[in-house]
Amino acid sequence: QLVVLAVEHTALALMEIKVCDGQEHVVTVSLRDGEATLEVDGTRGQSEVSAAQLQERLAVLERHLRSPVLTFAGGLPPDVPVTSAPVTAFYRGCMTLEVNRRLLDLDEAAYKHSDITAHSCPPVEPAAA
Repeated sequence: QLVVLAVEHTALALMEIKVCDGQEHVVTVSLRDGEATLEVDGTRGQSEVSAAQLQERLAVLERHLRSPVLTFAGGLPPDVPVTSAPVTAFYRGCMTLEVNRRLLDLDEAAYKHSDITAHSCPPVEPAAA
């Protein structure tokens, strides 16, 4: 399983780690002082870009953050080419999201995939047909 930090269609950092195991994990993304770090349970992910590419991607991100931006957690939209991110499956499990130490409520999201059920951890199993 891969945990990926990407800007647009470029993976900045990734980490191969089993996270769909029924255990709670802490994924930390930090963007500061010209650095982008990805950590899972305190272990730092591997950088996928050069220092120059990172600065270019961070400049793109900074421009995007000056206006409303779409953020994807647990998967990617269907229009992202498979070649641009090594993601072949979507996250399945429980997730708590914080941004700048502020808890996010997915019920307030502009869009939420129909498979996402907020405030239901452990995950709700689909009813048998």
